[in-house]
Amino acid sequence: MIILGVEFTAHTFGVGVVTDKGEVLANIIDSYSTPEGGMIPDKLAEHHLKVAEDVLKKAFQEAKVSWNQIEFIAYSAGPGIDPALWAGYKIVKEWSAKYGKRLVGVNHCAALRCSS
Repeated sequence: MIILGVEFTAHTFGVGVVTDKGEVLANIIDSYSTPEGGMIPDKLAEHHLKVAEDVLKKAFQEAKVSWNQIEFIAYSAGPGIDPALWAGYKIVKEWSAKYGKRLVGVNHCAALRCSS
């Protein structure tokens, strides 16, 4: 089984492609920051909407997979910065509808503990 994981809780939009055995096939990220190093919530959302398709494309290329091989989309359902979460959810919801993939929300904090 191959799973698409999407993270967008704050300044980073990331797409991972993993197997049900824990093998990481791709882990592509794109991060936003102001020149001063801070995060502006509305700008985070704009960033995520802007880079999502490119990050996805790079992840699929690195993993050598297509939508036909993806079983479902796991995504960061929170906690996080509200505008970033809503932008990310909009993206995965569109991918889910377009490609017929089930969405599975994941608690960002619990996922981090599992991967450590």
